Amino acid sequence: MGEVKTRGIVRYIAAADQTKKVGYAVTLSGDTLTVATAADANIIGVILDGGEKDDYTDIALLGAYDGTLRLKAGDNITAGSRVMLKADGTWDCAATGLACGIALESAVTDELFEAAPRTPVTIA
Repeated sequence: MGEVKTRGIVRYIAAADQTKKVGYAVTLSGDTLTVATAADANIIGVILDGGEKDDYTDIALLGAYDGTLRLKAGDNITAGSRVMLKADGTWDCAATGLACGIALESAVTDELFEAAPRTPVTIA
């Protein structure tokens, strides 16, 4: 059995180059980490430090991470809005979808912004 992670940060092998993917949502298949490819993906966390293909990527586990996160805006973000997963692993403030936190600052597309993460929940 593996070591218990008390701060909600884990390392997995990247399936592709993730060095420019800080703030993207990720899924896990076996021991392989990939950037989310659907707005309703079964995500486990957010990339903190992306590794090259077949190297380690550090991720924050949603629902277990202790602190705020820098997320990658996939659309304009408004401070105070729910943060929703987009189909490319980035984030927006859509009215429905997979909510994973609250934006703590506003941002425009492709910027990193600070958010308070939470366990993902579907908002219909």
